[in-house]
Amino acid sequence: MWDWEFETARKGAPFGTVVSDLGFDSATHYQFLSFTRKEKDQMDYGEVLSEFVAPQYEKAVAECAAPYIPHVSVGWDNNVRYEKFQPPVYTNNRPARLGAGRSDMRSFIITYEIVF
Repeated sequence: MWDWEFETARKGAPFGTVVSDLGFDSATHYQFLSFTRKEKDQMDYGEVLSEFVAPQYEKAVAECAAPYIPHVSVGWDNNVRYEKFQPPVYTNNRPARLGAGRSDMRSFIITYEIVF
């Protein structure tokens, strides 16, 4: 799905179209990395939640006919896989911030009456 999403998005197909075309009955993202900017080496976890994650939840619900099930990630740092640094790395992803992200996700599910 991830490769399909990027390839079709590059061609202009919205996320919801990809979900419909593939016949899925619900959708989510695997990781925040799918929709955050990668030009920064480090990104503050709180900023990622407010600047990228919350707006992506809204966009996904608007684009998808299928229910969008939001996720909360603990962060991303895949540098153990590479010899050279691969940005971004999420910083300040402390338990309290993860808890705030989970609370935001729960509020989103309640607000949009998402049933799965």
